[in-house]
Amino acid sequence: MARDLEHPLFRRDEGPLAKFLLFGLWLLSFAFRAIVRRRRKAWRSKATRVAAKVVSVGGLTVGGAGKTPIAIHLARRLAAEGRSPAVLSRGWGRDRPGQNVVVSDGKAVLADVRASGDEPMLVARSCPGVPVLVGPNRAAVAQIAIERFGARTLVLDDGFQHLGLARDLDVVVLDASNPFGNGHLLPRGPLREPKEALASAGLVWLSKVDQAAEREIARLEADVRRWTKAPIVKSGYRVVDVLDDTGASLGPRALVGKKVLMLAGLARPLSFAKTLEAMGATVAAHRLLPDHGWPRPMDVDQAKLAVREMGLDAIALTEKDAVRLPDSARRGPFAVVRVEVEVERVGDGEAELARVLQAL
Repeated sequence: MARDLEHPLFRRDEGPLAKFLLFGLWLLSFAFRAIVRRRRKAWRSKATRVAAKVVSVGGLTVGGAGKTPIAIHLARRLAAEGRSPAVLSRGWGRDRPGQNVVVSDGKAVLADVRASGDEPMLVARSCPGVPVLVGPNRAAVAQIAIERFGARTLVLDDGFQHLGLARDLDVVVLDASNPFGNGHLLPRGPLREPKEALASAGLVWLSKVDQAAEREIARLEADVRRWTKAPIVKSGYRVVDVLDDTGASLGPRALVGKKVLMLAGLARPLSFAKTLEAMGATVAAHRLLPDHGWPRPMDVDQAKLAVREMGLDAIALTEKDAVRLPDSARRGPFAVVRVEVEVERVGDGEAELARVLQAL
């Protein structure tokens, strides 16, 4: 099942036939590399500087690194320190993507998930007291956050490739269990930037270290050090709760010994499967959607039918998937898994993170 759950772009065991068939895409990836380099160079002198500190949380790959949970962690931390943060996002997968939308004013959620996108909605629900805004031009929504909500620190969720807004800190997130996918740039692989872009990082954040072997983490650290001397922070996921279809808490151990169907629209669903297995659940079946994909009522109905026919205990979802459920299909045997980022305190990671944020 593991191979079935990993997107082809993230598979590191490609055979010679796949390499032969994808040779044309490999050639196109060289053109993409040249475009990326020129674009980053062109924006160095043109980026807009705003009257707030800007922290970008981004990555090298098209998805699956765990950027949004880290953006949530940083927004909460900055709010607790009195730094008046706001979170800015493009809002992938939303309706009318060209519009600026205030998802939350820090007091209440003001938009629905179709207008905001799944990740901004998740951020808004997870960060009470923190304004959340979406828009294609983050320099423009940054001004809104500063002028309307008094934001003094801006957190860009998935902002590494958004070069129009000057930033004070680039946090580059790498999934420790699969940091570079098959190692190729788009369209041959999942990389939006080559590894050399790590030189722009002010902080490298290795996520999901709980899903990687120690030797893999050590090898990744050595690879990172080829490109940057930036501090390295490591984190894993901590399951804080499981919610039923009404939003009621079932407790973090609710899925121990349970057989579940995993319903996921994620870039790397294998990562969620590993989380479920670490919780003590058995992933007996799965239904996969595209990353940020909106499930149709029939998709959910088919999942519910499979649960009944197979005698399973629940349909397991991430919070990101749960916010996309259609209103007509929100009742059922759902188990929504809530996770939070937990920074490893082994070594200097926590101290380095505190130092970097204090220097803003």
